[in-house]
Amino acid sequence: MKLTPLCGVALLLLAFAAIGCRPVEPIAEDSPVVSVEEPTGAGEAPAPEGAVPSEPEPAESAPGVSAVSPAPAAGEGADTGVALGAGESAEPAPPPESAAAVPPPGGEGLSDACREMLSELRSLRKAIPLVFTDAGRPTSEIAKDVLRSMELGERFLKECGEGDDVPWVKASLGRDLLVRLDVFLSERRTHWSQVVSQQFADQQIAPAQKRRMIEEEVAAMLAEDMKLYRERIAKLGEEALAASADGSEARRMALELLADAAYRSGDPQRQMALAQRVLAEFPESPNASKYLIDIGQAYLHLGRYRECVDHMKRVAEQRSNDADYVLFNGVLFDGLYGIGDLEGMEALMRKIGEEYPERMKSIEGRVMRGQYEQWYDLREFWIGYARFALGDIAGAQKALDSCRTYLEEKKARLVREGSDLPKVQEIYLEFRVKDILTFLETYQGQLPRVDFDEGVRWATGNKLTLAEARGKVTGVVFRNPGNAVAASFLQEMDSLARENDSVAAITLGFFPSRIEEGQAQQRLEAMRKDLETLRVAAAGGFDASPGQSIFRSLHGTVGTASFILFDREGRFAWYVMDPRERDRRMLERVVLRLAK
Repeated sequence: MKLTPLCGVALLLLAFAAIGCRPVEPIAEDSPVVSVEEPTGAGEAPAPEGAVPSEPEPAESAPGVSAVSPAPAAGEGADTGVALGAGESAEPAPPPESAAAVPPPGGEGLSDACREMLSELRSLRKAIPLVFTDAGRPTSEIAKDVLRSMELGERFLKECGEGDDVPWVKASLGRDLLVRLDVFLSERRTHWSQVVSQQFADQQIAPAQKRRMIEEEVAAMLAEDMKLYRERIAKLGEEALAASADGSEARRMALELLADAAYRSGDPQRQMALAQRVLAEFPESPNASKYLIDIGQAYLHLGRYRECVDHMKRVAEQRSNDADYVLFNGVLFDGLYGIGDLEGMEALMRKIGEEYPERMKSIEGRVMRGQYEQWYDLREFWIGYARFALGDIAGAQKALDSCRTYLEEKKARLVREGSDLPKVQEIYLEFRVKDILTFLETYQGQLPRVDFDEGVRWATGNKLTLAEARGKVTGVVFRNPGNAVAASFLQEMDSLARENDSVAAITLGFFPSRIEEGQAQQRLEAMRKDLETLRVAAAGGFDASPGQSIFRSLHGTVGTASFILFDREGRFAWYVMDPRERDRRMLERVVLRLAK
């Protein structure tokens, strides 16, 4: 298993306010949130609807550190990291005394019953924390609070008229619905899967076809359910905003709800506009840091990396004393990676090495402290990564060796103490640090032992071997047709080859160990069509050797995309695991450096 670069390490693990700190990249409703194989960062999509993580998982980020999908906040708007109410009683858990003791504002002109509902609603709102993992209360209790809050909100709107408190109640109910969106999706998926499977039970259809038909029907039902659910959230937010007074708590909550709903819908442009509006109207919002980060994340989603860097640099400087400083730097790192600023990446990692030990002394929350530790633990990896891309092989090996030693010693110490190395650090140690060190020690600067004259079935009329490409900087993208993640990276490599006579591009897929000729022809045709659609002119073919020996001999990854760059002398010069959109500027820098 190989990992792609991790987005701002810090960014992922965090269960930040209202859906905050999210990974970026293709914003698609069903695009997976980074796999465990990749840390989070620029360019990752929101967690797939229906996924209700209990712990953050590494997600990819603008190749920053293997980030993780945030463990969402439950109060002011993120997904709860627990199944809110799935199979649980909706009986309310008694709110903390401090919350219940605060006399709730409003309630004028309401009946005693409505005033009591409003009082309990306000207490619940205070009792539902932003970050479940550091709440100091069982998540099952918080889940019940959310369900009770939803129940009271619905009753209040139905029974208590159109008074001054209605905008606040609508914004609160919309927040609860958004918090529970993934659970709702999971419940509806289970429901429709059962219903549709029953409908097809007696039909005489081939199993594979039946499965496909059931999946399509369930997807259609879910899409309609989610459309209505999202529309309800948006309507509550818009109505609360329209009826709320300037500067009121209800107005702030409505704007924040709409901003977070825009994120969950995959609309970074609207998300950014609403986040900016929140900050313009409520600069002292308790969630201000979250919306500053959201703006940076939106820039990443939109591929506007330079603007992300400029924005997050200002934020980090102006709010350097915030506990969220680690998150600011996480998004900043993703932006730096996106523009290929290797020197800036390295400088930020060295700054983290100097500052974070002291900063961590004042961080109390487990999740946030984990973010600081994660960045600090992986700083040498990113220094080595930058050195490698800059061509400083000795410097890269030194930094990566230091990272490996540090993580292995920390792991041994934690095991002695009865615990484990955190998941992201473990993944980086085993699948990133050691992997790149293996490349540097075994392949870097060596001539390849295999070529493409034998064992390759070419799909394109133009064929190219490594021997024929000698004298040019040659990039080989190991990618099967249809792989959307690495498509733009391949296009970038192809573009560099078209624009520079001293650069060549090749793309290789692979055949499974056993394949019939008819299937082989289908795959060859699929590659031709794929390259035509992408407007890529590079030579393309398949490794048809037994056991994908060409891939493996060149350190290519079987099962996910990877990339090898050869210098003008035909020697191994650079390696990228799981190349993506965010890697394009990095690719450009390295290719042009070698082509000089």
